[in-house]
Amino acid sequence: MADASGAPGAAVPTMNRVEMRAQGMLMQFLGLDSEAHRKKVHGALLQTYVAMVKALRPEVVLEIGAHEARFSVSVRRAAKEEDLKVVAFEANPDVWNTHQARLAKEGVEYRNLAVADRAGTLRFRVPLVRGQEGRTTGSLLEFSARMATEFVEHEVEAVRLDDQGFARAALWIDVEGATREVLAGAETTLGTCVAAFVEVEEDERWPGQMVADAVLDHFESRGFAALLRDVQRAWQYNVLFVRKDLLFDHRITPFRRRYLAQLRHMAGLPGEVEQVHPAEARKARRLAERKASRVAQART
Repeated sequence: MADASGAPGAAVPTMNRVEMRAQGMLMQFLGLDSEAHRKKVHGALLQTYVAMVKALRPEVVLEIGAHEARFSVSVRRAAKEEDLKVVAFEANPDVWNTHQARLAKEGVEYRNLAVADRAGTLRFRVPLVRGQEGRTTGSLLEFSARMATEFVEHEVEAVRLDDQGFARAALWIDVEGATREVLAGAETTLGTCVAAFVEVEEDERWPGQMVADAVLDHFESRGFAALLRDVQRAWQYNVLFVRKDLLFDHRITPFRRRYLAQLRHMAGLPGEVEQVHPAEARKARRLAERKASRVAQART
């Protein structure tokens, strides 16, 4: 798809790491982190990103750690007859076998490959849940004891994104802690990437993983800004990044406003979520600043 340049407008507000945590705490205060709301909040952010991707018109959409490739299918259907290449990567061979025929009919190029910092054969670990493989939580990393005590290993083929010739991509990364490995092989790809949706964890659930602060720093240093987030667990959420040079693009502004309106509706409150309880927002920000300070001190 060819690029469709947008007219300049006002810059869209973005978030630093403290504001990211403050927004998460505000979601908790509003009850949006409850089991009943988490899927709705995640679904709203997913659809926001799908609409944004369609508006930004990338040359290719890449879903890393795809499982059933829900995002890829949503983008492919939203694009309809438009010539948009959609590629989904899934390392788990059993999961790939389950979904590959259906995804071929959807027009998604579904590859049974891991994405990492090096090409070749790697070990892919899948935790056991009641004696059965957990089909949504496999990782290239070792599992900590609090994540899994029993698992099986598969040998899988891995590729680097930079070896695939992708340009001007929109990314989705959900790789159970192995974000550093994906990004280490994607420097050139990130250089032309327009937006990214990345699952992050506040602390190490997989030993040695890149935690949320490091992911935010990585994207910021490469010309991206954190725009929105959701809440999955107290320690895990997804962040939507967009290139800083697109923040003045009039195509971006409506998506942030629409997502916040959806959160407002879920919480049963008037006005945008970030404007409903300013005192509580300030309190959440102060708590986030203290947490960030404690984390920084612990790492020194």
